[in-house]
Amino acid sequence: MGTDVEAQFLSKPVQDKWPYLVMGFFFLNFIVKSLPIFRGIMIHPDAPVYLWSAQALGAGNVQGAIAAYPMLFYPFLIMLVHKLGVDWLWAGRLISVTASCFALLPFMAIARKFSKGWPLVFVTLLFILLPSYNFRAYAVLRDPLYISLTLCCLYYALQFLEDKSLKTFFVVMCFSFFLPLLRIEGVVTALLVDSWCLVLLLWSPEKNKKFIALLLLVVTAALLCFLFYSDTFSSLVRLQSVTYLFDKLSSGQLSVQSCLKALDDLQHSLPASTFGNNFWQVIQRHWPWIYFIGMLYVIVKILGWPVLVLSSVGLVTVFRQIEFRKMFLVSVFAGQILCMMLFYLFSGFLEVRFMLLPAILLLFFFLFSLEAVFDFLYEKVGRFFSFKRKHFLIVFSCFLVLPFAYDSLFHKYRTHIPLLEEACLWIKSEILKEGGGEWFVGGNARRMAWFLDREDMQQPVGKIGYDDIEKRFSK
Repeated sequence: MGTDVEAQFLSKPVQDKWPYLVMGFFFLNFIVKSLPIFRGIMIHPDAPVYLWSAQALGAGNVQGAIAAYPMLFYPFLIMLVHKLGVDWLWAGRLISVTASCFALLPFMAIARKFSKGWPLVFVTLLFILLPSYNFRAYAVLRDPLYISLTLCCLYYALQFLEDKSLKTFFVVMCFSFFLPLLRIEGVVTALLVDSWCLVLLLWSPEKNKKFIALLLLVVTAALLCFLFYSDTFSSLVRLQSVTYLFDKLSSGQLSVQSCLKALDDLQHSLPASTFGNNFWQVIQRHWPWIYFIGMLYVIVKILGWPVLVLSSVGLVTVFRQIEFRKMFLVSVFAGQILCMMLFYLFSGFLEVRFMLLPAILLLFFFLFSLEAVFDFLYEKVGRFFSFKRKHFLIVFSCFLVLPFAYDSLFHKYRTHIPLLEEACLWIKSEILKEGGGEWFVGGNARRMAWFLDREDMQQPVGKIGYDDIEKRFSK
């Protein structure tokens, strides 16, 4: 009898308490996302380019804004918030924190489509406490807004897969329009989502929906052809960067080839260079695996091994029991991974924030496997220990959630350094106030340029000596 009551308790849906659950999680998410702001955080190194672009837009200097940062949508939003009387830096932070808080709503709505019991609560907690996301949720970066709008787009796309209504379709199109304006990989996400929806419209038995789908295809193709030759559009979505990467792909000029060539020049000076299977030969044969390990390392840094393994189990179950909605998420995830892999090969580096969206999508696959994995572990542990299911669930939850909570709440953020800001302000007021254009300004941190109000500050590559400074100053 007790076991039946426990099973009923664990499988009980949260449908009747959904509004209270959303409000409670939203409040918790707001606290977690805004907590770093009250710790005196340092401005993010990438923030100045967006702020300079926003300031140029505020002054009506569009060309200056493009020169500072070409994708103007995010700087334009910062300018609008600044018009409300908010400081430039805090305008960007306000956008990021707001977007990070409201990203919870579409995430919970998507998760609710696949689970209505305790796994929904569990995965939502992981999303709220995701350290790599929280470390950037307050920063003046495009990523929080991009993730929020992408989750909204995915939710309405899933909704369209169910109801196939034209109203939902137009909402999906509206959200997908903004994704390429924030990040280049947003083009891939928008194309995948819109393609799924357009194909469903074409397969619709209703003739009016087919006509609208064909009309939209024609209009979209004509619009893209027109925008392709527009300089303004090219700047907004950094089309030059896309064409540059395409040229490198077609010509085979990848960053990995440059790395291999550099190692080829060094191979005779490496240890054991005259023996078989030395360091250089192993890299030369297995460099694809090395890059795969690099991508895996980034995802592990975001999610950790336990969540990644359970997410992989959920991904496998999707292919065993093929479901239309789940396959849609798989296609979006695969598109993101492919896009990041190409970028990795082109650039030779991969930052954590680039992989945030694929990692968040993995949380949904983690949701698919959570209940089955819990039952499997409970059965195995129950052979040696007499745990009640709800007690084992608490232990299981603590094992996965507490590391996330510890990192998010007690991690050492980029603490603000008053001495750096005060020194830069002193240099600006005492040295650069008169004849500032004659000074060559160099530094190893872009945030110094923000404090100095010098967009022309140069960051030296590698070591720089007094002779280099003298040569640059003489110019």
